[in-house]
Amino acid sequence: MTRDARITGGNSRRGWRAAAGIGVLLILLSCGPTMVTMRVDIFSFLSGDESMLDYGTDPTIPGNGPEITIRSPVEVIPMPEEVNGITDISALEIAAVVAFRNETGQATVIYRAYFHSSDQGIFETPPVIDESQVLETGTDLVREIVIEGDDRLLNLFEGEEISVAFETEILPGGGSEDIKGSVELSDLVAEVTAVDE
Repeated sequence: MTRDARITGGNSRRGWRAAAGIGVLLILLSCGPTMVTMRVDIFSFLSGDESMLDYGTDPTIPGNGPEITIRSPVEVIPMPEEVNGITDISALEIAAVVAFRNETGQATVIYRAYFHSSDQGIFETPPVIDESQVLETGTDLVREIVIEGDDRLLNLFEGEEISVAFETEILPGGGSEDIKGSVELSDLVAEVTAVDE
């Protein structure tokens, strides 16, 4: 048997996707174990503090100043009951959409997303997403990022919860103009393929 499921949280910013709740489609193909493909809409579980980061207003970032790192709060996401009993994860894909908008100044902006089984020490783990962009004044860039084959993540979705956090590092590129802009996450989905016992 094959089962496809879409799992969303209660974030009202997602409109109909969040309101639709959990859609599950069952397709009988054969006897034996159930293979399940779940699309976990991680973004719909996040609060607004994680999705949008403005930089350069408080504090000001001089164009020739030192690098600055800004971290989001850690969000602990309980795994929905539909995930209970999932074992033997064979594939995992993380897809994200991130917008880089730099109003003034030149800088290298690095956006990182962390996933961990605990909210303790999450920023000491290697990031799952590590996206770097060199931005000039007036840059407005949207990046679609897909991460596949990261075996560190396979067992995270077998637990009762996962922790997610974000980090933005700004490396000024020199010059007299202050650096000001924003980084915005607008989508974050995990597609998990596993055995449902």
